[in-house]
This record gives sequence, structure tokens and C-alpha cells, in this order.
Amino acid sequence: GHFFINLNNINEKIISMRIYSEEGRKVYEQKKCTSDNNIEINIRSKGAHYLVLETLNHLFIEKIIIQ
Repeated sequence: GHFFINLNNINEKIISMRIYSEEGRKVYEQKKCTSDNNIEINIRSKGAHYLVLETLNHLFIEKIIIQ
């Protein structure tokens, strides 16, 4: 579960980034994300997860699979 998230396509300041398991359990949270376009994450739980990025004006949700 070691991977990078590329944020090049998001032009807004990210307030928080969270990752939830398919069951809805929060497995990762980062508030006040840096302006770096790549964020390194290490999650040990395998399976389907949901990445939630929150900006001032939008909420982005993307399904990811960790093998």
C-alpha cells in the first residue's frame, strides 16, 4: 500500500485529503495539504478504498484499489 497521489489537475487549495475503506472506516487523513503536486501515502489495508479531496468549493471522490 505504498503509493503517490498526483494532484496536478486540481487548481484549488486542498483543505483535506481522506481515504476510507469500503466499509466506511477512515484509514488516512491529512489536513492542510502542502502545495506539492505529489503526496506519498502508505496504507496497509488492502482492497477497495475511497479517496476524498476537499477544497473550498468542491469535494472530489475517487475509488482506488490497494493490492
